[in-house]
Amino acid sequence: MAIQVTTSGERNELSVPQTVLDGGWGSIILEGSDNRIEIAEPAEVGHLHIELSGGSSLRIGPGCILRNLFVYACDRGSVRIGGQTGFNGLVRLLLHEQGAIEIGSGCLFGGDTDLTISDMHSILDAATGERLNRARSICVADRVWVGQKATLLKGVSIGGESVIAAGAVVTGAVPSGCIAAGNPARVVREGVTWRHELI
Repeated sequence: MAIQVTTSGERNELSVPQTVLDGGWGSIILEGSDNRIEIAEPAEVGHLHIELSGGSSLRIGPGCILRNLFVYACDRGSVRIGGQTGFNGLVRLLLHEQGAIEIGSGCLFGGDTDLTISDMHSILDAATGERLNRARSICVADRVWVGQKATLLKGVSIGGESVIAAGAVVTGAVPSGCIAAGNPARVVREGVTWRHELI
């Protein structure tokens, strides 16, 4: 199997090594013009579905584990993923409006996890018609561990070395070196770090 690439429009740039395309399965779709994808080697690739439109971009650093990654970005959406970050199980990065998802290096994401910068529908002030729920970017610092079935909503920022518990719904800022759990997520322990290895 291989990753199938479909592109339309003009000035789309695809900088993905053939080993990555041949080593995984799924699809890369570039619709419209001025979209850009860059995936660095080495990469451990499984199922990928990437769909960019409206001048959007995706950059993935070296040494990432991309076991089951879904990326949707439109309207100049920007996704940046640092090196040595792992996605184990389905992780969805969703940018239905203009904005960014920034993920640092050395992060770890469990399966069935969503990051979304938008509510995907408009909530309006009934009297004025003003939209109340604008999109806001997400920033995840280096070495953050996000547990299975967690959700990171618009405007979230997570400090380095932190752990987001399984099933947590993060709606705001999480400081560095903390464990956050619950819905909505709150800090339940400070002064932590984490390792991949069980010791």
